[in-house]
Amino acid sequence: MANKGNNKLKDLIKEYGIKDMNDAHDFVKMLTAETIQTALDAELDEELGYSKYDYKNKKTKNSRNGYSSKSVQSSNGELELKIPRDRDEDFEPQLVKKHQTDISTIEDKVIFLYSQGVSTRDIQKTMQEMYGIDVDDSRASKITDKLLPL
Repeated sequence: MANKGNNKLKDLIKEYGIKDMNDAHDFVKMLTAETIQTALDAELDEELGYSKYDYKNKKTKNSRNGYSSKSVQSSNGELELKIPRDRDEDFEPQLVKKHQTDISTIEDKVIFLYSQGVSTRDIQKTMQEMYGIDVDDSRASKITDKLLPL
């Protein structure tokens, strides 16, 4: 089992050309930003009630309206995120809230999600720990479905 994990790690190192600690640092930043970005997109999917290209299930007049760029500080340095927007301007992201500029505590949660295999239960637990809110199975499932391919 440990050998299988080592092989995956070696494959990642080779695939991303990680040669030194700076490369590893950049990889962790990229992984963190990608995970947060995916979770933000999943939050908007839940808010609107349908996924990006699933117009058949659209039951609202509200829709996506691009992204806003946002620079945030993490424990690994500055990250550039694209915060999704909706036309009615009702969407309030929970993972990276409006006017929030420091996401260093979120990074720990991202690492936790990966280490736990990102199950629905883990998403629910993490959302409860991070925000103090209960996330229903549907929302947690949608976030999990978006994160698993990563």
